[in-house]
Amino acid sequence: MSDDLGEILAWLDVARDDDELVSALQGATAELLLRYAIKVDGLTIYPLELESYYWRKDLFEDPYVRLNPLQQKRFGHFFIHRSGRQADSPYNRGLRACASIVLSDTDDYYYSVLIRSAVFSDGTACFGPNNVLRHMLSCLEVPQGREDEFCRVLESRSVLFDLELASAISGDLFATQIATQLDPRKKTPLVFAGRVGLGGKDPRFGNMLLRAVVGPLDKEHPYKDKRALLARVRLSRKSSSCKGNKAAASRRGRKSR
Repeated sequence: MSDDLGEILAWLDVARDDDELVSALQGATAELLLRYAIKVDGLTIYPLELESYYWRKDLFEDPYVRLNPLQQKRFGHFFIHRSGRQADSPYNRGLRACASIVLSDTDDYYYSVLIRSAVFSDGTACFGPNNVLRHMLSCLEVPQGREDEFCRVLESRSVLFDLELASAISGDLFATQIATQLDPRKKTPLVFAGRVGLGGKDPRFGNMLLRAVVGPLDKEHPYKDKRALLARVRLSRKSSSCKGNKAAASRRGRKSR
């Protein structure tokens, strides 16, 4: 775990309102999109789109979190989505099958990030969480009928890989440079928007900007609800422009005194 991600998780422990918590969750997904990958059996997966799901009793009880114990105290492990709230509940089937990475390192809260889109080391970009999981299982050549068995093995491993630090820890700085150079992601823009397909059960949590996307938003990147992402980009540019205009006006005012 990088120092930055560790600091963000520590921030979650002391945050006490929605704004602070959302800011910390956004910080964590930004770290994952900018410097982390997922490594399993020679396959590397670079997330492009993530959604945060965090639940803490009496403080941030997000009703969209699955509250499965596999989303607790398993930092860096897969959580393959299940149909119930038990660790041994059956895996989701069909289009509901998808995977998250657990970021909780404690029993105090549930916390995982859904991998909505990713690019693989074989050059394939997958959009939609079900497509990501299906392609991963295909790349790993999982025999038909043994998916559940293999998913349990996947969940037992730590798979989160810090591209900037993992090789450096062993003293191999050249390997670190190669790892970062192999990362196919474009690192701008980084956009936060509302999560996809939640329905209107709870507007407080449904409207939080807990979906993060990195890289181009062109026709080659068919993200779901791309209009919302483009609207956030326009809003960010407009805000930056307004801040720039105010700064320029302030400088002109000081010169005229």
